[in-house]
Amino acid sequence: MKVRVAIGAKDNRILPQMGARVSFLADSKTPQAPLSHSVTIPANAVQGVGENASVFLIKPDDTIEVRTVTTGAKTGQSIVIRAGLQPGDRVATDNFEKLSDGAKVAINE
Repeated sequence: MKVRVAIGAKDNRILPQMGARVSFLADSKTPQAPLSHSVTIPANAVQGVGENASVFLIKPDDTIEVRTVTTGAKTGQSIVIRAGLQPGDRVATDNFEKLSDGAKVAINE
């Protein structure tokens, strides 16, 4: 998003074409919708892209479930999962060629 900012007081440290990080704050008078949860996982844990994105979820009994997810922003080596995972869920991050729905796995922490 391109934003134009006016500086009220001159500061010699501010130069033309300088980048800036901007946050937009909500009006405190406007009621806010509750924030939905999101989970951040290693980006290499996500298989596919867009509507075809999925992860290999490791269930509590150490079996695999292929789970479709909705991805959000990618930041460095991580990606935000907006839907499809809960906080605390464990996902596989390698050996994908050996994984399938229902497969039993051994966990290496």
